[in-house]
Amino acid sequence: MNFEQLCALNGYKFEEYEVTTQDGYILSIFRIPGLVGEKEKSGFDADGNAKPVVLFWHGMFNCADAWIINVP
Repeated sequence: MNFEQLCALNGYKFEEYEVTTQDGYILSIFRIPGLVGEKEKSGFDADGNAKPVVLFWHGMFNCADAWIINVP
């Protein structure tokens, strides 16, 4: 399964963005804004509390799937 399918399987929303670096590399960046069914209020959970921003950066020769391949 790919990143999008793993998110869907575990009940998470998913967004993908492509970024081109100055030296021409095209990177895929993924965002998981929350669970499917949560009210969409950018940066806040269902109770109105601010969600912290967390950046996960995988190591060399790995991929973003490493962060979500386990249980939710």
